[in-house]
Amino acid sequence: MPSSPSVISARIRKARQSRGLTQAVLGERLRVTRGAIGHWEQGVTLPSTANLNALAAVLGVPLEWLVNGRSNPFSGPKNSLKPNDFVGVAEPKGRYNEDQEHFDKETIAVARKFFRLPKKQRKVIRNLLDQLLPN
Repeated sequence: MPSSPSVISARIRKARQSRGLTQAVLGERLRVTRGAIGHWEQGVTLPSTANLNALAAVLGVPLEWLVNGRSNPFSGPKNSLKPNDFVGVAEPKGRYNEDQEHFDKETIAVARKFFRLPKKQRKVIRNLLDQLLPN
């Protein structure tokens, strides 16, 4: 028989914290909002079956433990998980900020002035630029 929502919520929180993940990071990995994770952990709502399966996979815990409390991965020396044991989700190595454009000081100063303008005036300038510089 499935556990009450508050018990499932506590298990989700315990597994997330044991992995050293924030709600935002877990949400990104599950492709849900941080707020959804917060609601699951507070017992406001429960994750769908698909999200429960994904939670178990991302957190590295058995699905039956999340739902029923059986096969506790946190008890016993053989299966005990510590925050240091988590190696994360395999992600390809990459170079970050390599594609980021670098602007000179003058361009940055103009952009700051532009974004200080009211929305209507920015729209006028964008329309003017579209007329001067057609695609």
